[in-house]
Amino acid sequence: MGIIALIVPGLILLVRLMFGEFYIIFNKDNPIDACKRSFHQTKEYQWVLFFGIFLIACLMGFVEYLLNYILTSLGASPAVSSFVFSLVASMLYCLMTIFIYRLFSYDLDRLQVGPEDDSENNVV
Repeated sequence: MGIIALIVPGLILLVRLMFGEFYIIFNKDNPIDACKRSFHQTKEYQWVLFFGIFLIACLMGFVEYLLNYILTSLGASPAVSSFVFSLVASMLYCLMTIFIYRLFSYDLDRLQVGPEDDSENNVV
């Protein structure tokens, strides 16, 4: 019951508000307007965003497990393994931000071209 009541709506909000930070930074929107625009713009990409974030999170979990296995087999202290994982995790978090920004910029390009101009680019 807790999964349905809290986690699923939290994941939906997480995905739908992904573009908010970019609207605040690039368009100088206030937080409420940025959240509204993000909620509207991510409707079309919500599953792409969700599965992309899910795959990156799975990659991070696999890397954590692999690093933990390698470093403990080498006899490294927990502090060293935590430090190494923090370095790798920060790079993977950058990958997540890059993924989200690429979808954001793709959506902006698509909106600037417009639906009537976009159909002219399709060759039948």
